[in-house]
Amino acid sequence: MTAAGFTSILTALKILHDSTDDQLKPHWPEVLALSQKLQLYVTKSPVPRLATGLNQDLLEIEQFISVTDPSRTELQPSIEAVDPRVADILGSKPANTRFAQLRQGLSRRSWAQEFSEWEMSSYGTCSIEARARNPERDFRAGLISEFLQTRASQLTTYHGPIKHALTHGIKMLVCEMLAGTAGCSLLLMFRPTQFRDLKYKTELAELAFELCQQEPLEEFAQQYDAWLWQWQHKYNGRFI
Repeated sequence: MTAAGFTSILTALKILHDSTDDQLKPHWPEVLALSQKLQLYVTKSPVPRLATGLNQDLLEIEQFISVTDPSRTELQPSIEAVDPRVADILGSKPANTRFAQLRQGLSRRSWAQEFSEWEMSSYGTCSIEARARNPERDFRAGLISEFLQTRASQLTTYHGPIKHALTHGIKMLVCEMLAGTAGCSLLLMFRPTQFRDLKYKTELAELAFELCQQEPLEEFAQQYDAWLWQWQHKYNGRFI
């Protein structure tokens, strides 16, 4: 569904919310049917549950951010490796600290950024931007495999985990474009499994819309957008 479609739904829900009992009474069968449909949607769709979880995480994440200044926090490889980003994505499953989750998220975004740069230099195209314009569009067959063979030839043993991290990172960048801010990924890093399982064609745009419409989430993403980029620049500069 398009952003305009979601806006129309929100407008309709606001009208229902502001209506009096007397105004709703003549339309009670329709209102009841809509209520049942909304309840079914909330129960079945992963997006409301993810958005609720993100709101619950806000305070704890802000506390973590307050003690994790990118200009003062030391960044060392998790273990010695040909590419330290591999060590981060192979870490604890799930990552057992907020800082480990941050590093995994930075690794996923880093692989996705490198893929995008490689694609642009090799073919003059950007599949991430194309997919943000049309979430139903698939990547050209073999593109990710070609990238791994070209840019990660020394890491063939880890191509499976890298591909998973790369596709996760690509979905993050697409969501950022849809939401209009990279700061949303800072939230999504801490709910990786729920975010990873969202369907491109039906749920990613819906989540991006929620991130823009729910004021606490939108304000957080805007406020910490620069903080995430500072960490990403530090991470990429240290490990690529």
